Parts: sequence; C-alpha cells; structure tokens
Amino acid sequence: MTGRILIVDDNKDNLSVLKSVLKAQGFDVILAENGKDALEKARLSLPDLIVSDILMPVMDGYALCMECRANDLLKSIPFIFYTATYTDAKDEAFALNLGAQKFLIKPQESSVLIKIIQEVLENSRTVKQSADKPLGEEMEFFRKYNEILFKKLEKKIQDLEATNQHLQMLDEELQASKSRLESITQNIPGSMIYQAIMQRDGERKFTYVSDSVKKLYGISPDEAIADAAKIYSNVHEDDIVLLKQAEDKALKTLSTFQMDVRVKDPSGGIRWSSLTSTPALMQNGTVCWNGIETVITERKKEEQKQKETAERYKFLAENMNDILWIMDLDLKTVYVTPSIEAVLGFTPEERMQQSVQEQLTPDSLSVALKTLDVEKILEKRENTDPDRKVTLVLEYYHKNGTTRWLDAIISAIRDEHGVLKAIYGVSRDITEKKQAEKELLERVKELNCLYSIANLIEGSRSLPDLFQSVANQLPSGFVYPEVACAKIVFKDMEFETDNFRETKWKISSTLNVRGEALGSLNVFYLDGIPGAEDTTFLTDEHNLIKAVAERLGRVIERKQYEEERENLISELQHAMSEVKMLSGLLPICASCKKIRDDKGYWNQIESYIQDHSEAEFTHGLCPECAEKLYPGFLKGK
Repeated sequence: MTGRILIVDDNKDNLSVLKSVLKAQGFDVILAENGKDALEKARLSLPDLIVSDILMPVMDGYALCMECRANDLLKSIPFIFYTATYTDAKDEAFALNLGAQKFLIKPQESSVLIKIIQEVLENSRTVKQSADKPLGEEMEFFRKYNEILFKKLEKKIQDLEATNQHLQMLDEELQASKSRLESITQNIPGSMIYQAIMQRDGERKFTYVSDSVKKLYGISPDEAIADAAKIYSNVHEDDIVLLKQAEDKALKTLSTFQMDVRVKDPSGGIRWSSLTSTPALMQNGTVCWNGIETVITERKKEEQKQKETAERYKFLAENMNDILWIMDLDLKTVYVTPSIEAVLGFTPEERMQQSVQEQLTPDSLSVALKTLDVEKILEKRENTDPDRKVTLVLEYYHKNGTTRWLDAIISAIRDEHGVLKAIYGVSRDITEKKQAEKELLERVKELNCLYSIANLIEGSRSLPDLFQSVANQLPSGFVYPEVACAKIVFKDMEFETDNFRETKWKISSTLNVRGEALGSLNVFYLDGIPGAEDTTFLTDEHNLIKAVAERLGRVIERKQYEEERENLISELQHAMSEVKMLSGLLPICASCKKIRDDKGYWNQIESYIQDHSEAEFTHGLCPECAEKLYPGFLKGK
C-alpha cells in the first residue's frame, strides 16, 4: 500500500527517522516542523494521512487536529497523534474526541508503526467521517484543551524550576570541584591541570590553566589563556611533531593519550614533562582537551640510570659463562640467563618450560630435593642465618643427550617480612674439572696398581707366584675393578683371578722376552656393568696393561739371565774341581830340561804338563836362544 503522509514534529531527528522508515515502505513523505507549517503544506498537497506530535511551537498538535476537522478540504484526512510528552489517559481521550484515529506514544517499533499506519489508511477508505460537532461541543473542546495546556505548562514550569535548581546545584558542585582541583594541583609538585579547545582549523586556546603554570612556564593563567603559544612554543622542536601525531591518533578513537616531551624551562634549561589528555568532540565541531602535565625530569634521569644498568646487566648476562637462575619453592625455573644455551643447549624459554626432573639426573635430583628439605627445616628454626648460602655440585642434562656437571652457589629470595619465597643461584660448568679429577683418580689407581706390582716383582719369589700375584693385582688399576678379572698366560702355564670368566669385553698385551712372544696378559669386564653394550677400554687402561707386560717381560728376561749366570758359575766351579794341581819336587834335567815322571821315564816338559793339566802349548824362541842358534838374526831384523 502506498500514499502520501504528512509528518509533523519540531524535532528534526524524529522527522528524519520517520521519513526513512516510511520511504522504505514506498510512501511519499511531507515534513512540517509545527502545526501552522503543516496546515499550509496540507492545503497545497493533500496528504492521505497526518502523523503529528502534540507539543510544538507556533501551533501544537491538538490545534492542528481541530483545524483540520474544521476545514472542509482536510477534515476527511485520517489523523494519528505520535507523542512522547502527552502520555496520560485523559490526553489520549481528548485526542480521540478531537477526531484522531490513533493515539501512539513514542517510541514504537518500526514494524508496529507501519502496521498501524496501514490499518488506518485502509479504514479511512471504508469508514465515513463523522459529521461536524455542534458549537457546544467545540466550546467543551476549548475548555478541555485549555485545561490540558495549563497542566502541561504548569508541569513545564515545575520542570524548569527543578532544572534550574539542579543546574544551580551542579554549578555549586562545579565550583567546589574546581576549588578541590586547584587544591590538588597545588599539592602535586610539578603538575599543571589544563583545558584547551582546538578549533576546526587546528588553532588552540586554553579555557582553563591551574595556578601551577607560574612555576612550570613562568606565566600567569590569564597569560596562558590569552595566548596558548606561550605554552606550546616551549615544547622541544623534535617532540612537537610526535605530540601532534599522538593527539591525532587519540582524536580518531576519542581515547586518552600519554606522551613524554622535552620542554624549555623558565630557568633556561630543558626539563621532561609527561602529558596526559583526553579529547571530547563538541557539538560545534571543536575538540576539548582535558589534561594534566607533570614534570618527570628526575624520573627520566632515574630511568636512564636504570636503562644503563639494565644494558650493562644484559651485556654481562649474554656474555658471561656462568648461568644465573631463579626458581620458586617448587623448583620451577622462573628466570635464567641466555648463557644457559651455550652451556646446556637449551634456550631460556625452553628451560622455563622444563620440570626439575627434566633438568637433573636422578642422583643429582635426589641431592637437590634432600638439600631443599633440610633448608626448609632450617627456615623454621630461630637464629638461622637468613643470608646463608648452599653450594651443590649437580649433574644436568644437555640438550644433545649428554650430561654436564655444574657447581651452583644458591641463595634465598625473601619478601619484605623475610619469608623465603624463591631461590636464586649462579652455576658454573665444571665438567672438564670433574673429568680431570676423575682421570686423576684413575691415574692414582693405575699408579697404585703399578706400585703394588713393582713391589711384587722386587720381592724374592718364583715366577709362578709372581704371575699369580700380578694377575690378582691387575684389575685394581681399571675403571671398574669390582667387575674386572684377569689371566696371565706364560708358555704352557695359566694364572687366573678367582672370578675369572671370559667375556666379549677383553683387553690383552703380549708378554715378550728377548723379542720372542712367550705369553700374554688379559683383562676382561664381566657382564652386567652400566652401559655394557658400549663398553670400551680407555687408552690409559691399554697403556697400563702394556706397561705391566713390558715390566714382566724384563723381569723374566732378568731371571733367565740370572739362571744362566748361575749355571755358568756352577759349570766353572765343576771344571775347576777337575783341574790337576802340580805339587812337590819335580826332577828336571839341567841340560835338556826333561822331567822325570813318577814311573821313572824322562819326558819333554810340555808333554809332562799336558798330561798333568789342561794347558795347551805353542812353540817359539826366546831372544837368547834365537841369538844362540841363529847369530845375527835379530840384528838383521
């Protein structure tokens, strides 16, 4: 259904809303802001329906309705009152008596309003309008109309009085608030409260500035209000652009902004001020900024010191080898320096997600938990040193699957009441130190083993006894002596420890004597040792068994030489016992020098000696005999 509808209302917003609703349904709409304007427009272009407010200037809705009913041209047009002011049942009865078809109270849902309008339009085409009312009834109308109007005027007057009283109260509160604000401002060191209006062209003007402007800028509030440039021109040129950007951003969202700027101080120096302001969009298009300026120069200096300290700490934390950490009393890491990644492979973020069970090996975890329990007991005792420190050596898991040993010096973190809240520590990687200590202990074991074997060798004992003693002593020089066994093989003899059993974990060294392999030294690790599948012998263990084999080889060689020497001595002694000794008077020829034996025969001297001794002879001439037998022979030579 379509048609032309005249809307009468002194509120432009109401007119605009109704116009949009009706046009959306296909109606032509005529707008009027009072009854008089509506009558003129209705006469020029007859509407199919009039929808009117009641309380309006110039001519109200009641008067408009009565004029329409008195006009032959307009009296058949259906009329709907749509009001938010006249809401009493008497107001509705009066309106309907005037000839209105409906009396509606604002606001109505759009769908409901459209439905009522359509019903009124439909009925107006089928229902004949009532006849004109006699003069007596018109007089009654004016009486009731005046009665209602006087009541509304009386109510309006009462409302105005109440409003005036409320405004007066608000003004008093405003003045009190202003006084309190001034008092607060005067008691906030280095602060100034202000209100500034920014025109559409960007020009600023202060409407209020607290007295503290004298200290901050060296001018009076009146001077600041008269010329805003006396304040804004003091903002540092490098910060004025940033301030403008912050204001524009806050204005788009009508949100509070805060910014720290440098300002020229009346003393001639530069100070830091914090500006906090909230924009409010006014009806005339201007922007009202309510804000506070606070001098923060000392805070800025302190912040700079803290920043420099933090940067130094950050440098140390990122470049130090030690790990600084904080744990709560449940041993949950809440902070750790970046150096942990270089030592244990985990990032600080990864570390703070780990439980203590994921950090420590089982043995070290047990030590840590027991220590924490002891410290909690000490906390409950009186006269316990609150600044005591605990030093622990713990084994930590590395991200690559290995472990590292760390030495930790641990202290307490307490609240203002001295109650233990957390612990912090400095941990240092001592893995290499632990490894060196372990290797030193192994060297000590090996040296003790070699020393004991040396004492066995130096003792006077047989080779079998020596071999058995060395076999029993040899496992003590290995990493796991409790699960080691040994066997010495020499020629066709074997010497074993009581627990000897051959396994796949074997180390051997050849027993060489005078360059000939006569046997071997063998050490075995038994089954069931930790990490047995990957068991390998250390280089030092290879060196140990090789050294013992070489020493035994030299001992055997020495004993063989000693036996050979003894045999030679024995044989010599035996030979000497068989040598015939010449003794007594030996008859010898003075001329031929033959010797007479014990049988009376005369023999050459050499024959006699050969028969009575082991001596052998060679023949030659002495000088005298040579000269005698061969005169001049020696001279010729």
